[in-house]
Amino acid sequence: HTHTHTHTHTHSLTNTHTHTHACARTSFRNIMSAIAQTPSAAKATPRPSMEDVALGGVEPVGAAATGAAAATEKAALPTIVLPDAAAASDEASVAGASDSASSEDAPVRTFMAGMPLSAFFILSVEFCERFAFYALTTVYSTYMVDMLNFSVPQFNLVANLFTFFAYGCAVVGAILADSYWGKAKTVALMAVVYMAGLGFVTVSSAPFSYDDFPYGPNAWTISGFFVGLVLVGFGTGGIKSNVSTMVGDQLKNATDEQFERVFRYFYLAINAGALLGILIAPFLHHFGPEKPTDSDGSINTSYYWSFLLPTGMFAVGIAVFFAGMHLYVVPKPTGSIVVRGCRAGVLAVRNRRARVNRDATREHWLDWAESAEYPATFLHDLKLVFKACRVFCMFPIYWVLYNQLQTNMVLQGTFMELPSWLTADQLQIIDPLFLVCLIPVFDRFIFPGLRKLGFELSAITRLTAGFFLAASGFIAAGLIQMEIARRGAWDDDGNYTATEAKVSIWWQVLPECFIAVSEIFASITALEFAYTQAPHTMRSIVMSLFLLTNAAASAIGIAISPAMIPQRYTMFFFIFAGSMYAFGLLFYFLFRNFQVETIASHEAAKADLESPPAYADCVAEEKAAAAAAAAKRNTVTSARLSVASRAHRMSVASVKNY
Repeated sequence: HTHTHTHTHTHSLTNTHTHTHACARTSFRNIMSAIAQTPSAAKATPRPSMEDVALGGVEPVGAAATGAAAATEKAALPTIVLPDAAAASDEASVAGASDSASSEDAPVRTFMAGMPLSAFFILSVEFCERFAFYALTTVYSTYMVDMLNFSVPQFNLVANLFTFFAYGCAVVGAILADSYWGKAKTVALMAVVYMAGLGFVTVSSAPFSYDDFPYGPNAWTISGFFVGLVLVGFGTGGIKSNVSTMVGDQLKNATDEQFERVFRYFYLAINAGALLGILIAPFLHHFGPEKPTDSDGSINTSYYWSFLLPTGMFAVGIAVFFAGMHLYVVPKPTGSIVVRGCRAGVLAVRNRRARVNRDATREHWLDWAESAEYPATFLHDLKLVFKACRVFCMFPIYWVLYNQLQTNMVLQGTFMELPSWLTADQLQIIDPLFLVCLIPVFDRFIFPGLRKLGFELSAITRLTAGFFLAASGFIAAGLIQMEIARRGAWDDDGNYTATEAKVSIWWQVLPECFIAVSEIFASITALEFAYTQAPHTMRSIVMSLFLLTNAAASAIGIAISPAMIPQRYTMFFFIFAGSMYAFGLLFYFLFRNFQVETIASHEAAKADLESPPAYADCVAEEKAAAAAAAAKRNTVTSARLSVASRAHRMSVASVKNY
């Protein structure tokens, strides 16, 4: 009961006291009814005292009762006030409502297809980076052969080494982002390194870097070019392993379809940049002094303009990225995850061999490392990494086929009939052009149409379809090469001489189209898969491991590059196609029952592992069962003692009577 003391006449004091007693009894019934109907989130906090209720409302107890729980408690337990304070309570409730509204997160600004504005800034920098990368790699093939006097096997070796180094550095970028700097800072620093590399390549190709331009490349020309490639490769790896996961991080509470869409548009930005880079950069070296060739022709030598263009475009990309720094959602780095994960794996293997805790059961081999240093939640994240990376095992073969578009398919085009306005390296625009046109079509019509018809294409099904499409493209490339060989021949130096009309270069559109559609099914799906199947603390690591498959493909390319001469293109193209068909079938049979999980299921499983109440309940149940068993044993023992005591008393009585 709440007692009110007022300095008035006795009569008024008595009336006030009686009225207050009635209000307090009514309020007590109301508050107890509200507490009984309060949701479980509110019941989790200590029950408020009646003194707190009478003084003007129920507030959460303890610093932990914040956010949604606090809002739930305030709504569930209404404010109880004295009659004198009714007006003040109304004002307080209005103020509380406004505070509640202002405390909510501000609505996320969206731009295109419902994506956040921060994702647009990231897509823009990826567009500029891919423009620079493909402009460089499209032109440097002919630059090395025409200006640095490299042979075809030497050029193939350098191109594969560059790709191997670039995608191998993705692991370094992922470690720096997830463990030390965070994604945004890592991308910014790697962009500066990338920019320095483009500067080295541009300066080394300028006329003043030659002893006798365009004939005399000196030591600085070659060393500056390779220093630039090393810096560009290092920057590429650091950017690629983080920028795609940054796009996914900008989405809040997204569905699987939304993740599919954002990664399709991310791939669209990649190929839009590649399309323009491949289309524009080769035109720019058609100026400057002409250099005669061994086949009585001539080449244009102003490659420095072709390298200056991507340098300027990437400078624009860096500016755009820094302009959006205040918008990015970037998870904080969580320490040296890679080193910790490796140590946990080693400990699991050692414990498994030593059979530590023989009586304990283990569902996964990593469970043998469970300890205070490596809790179940951390091991759960490691299991997700291993599970996701198993799916990537077939991608090195796929990337071997894809990499031919920038190397041997370009050289194949030089043996074909070309229009006067087109060069062989410019035909690489077909692949990104098809992707830019087809990605919106697949996103808006084909995939939704298949879903309406009841065909849910799982990630494994899409990956398998992509592998088969790529293999079909190289069947077409092999047939084209057969016809090129039938219409001419190569000398020992690799120069082609046609004995009849050359094959038109437009036949290369067919394999390029197959490869482009295969990327929609395989490459885009793999990017989405690497993000959604990875724990949030290791997404850059998983993405870098996926990119590492491209480095493995380059290692395969390095191994076969000495044998990749034009006379053997037909054989190698058919071998590539047959290998991809075989590995595609193997992939499907190995992973057709693979359980693809959602981000929500990952978080729910992790929450179950780290939920103390669940563990406490299990312990309480075990203690209750043990107590019940002990009580039962005590009851039986007491009964037996009672019977024995009664028998003893009867025996004593009998002896006395005797």
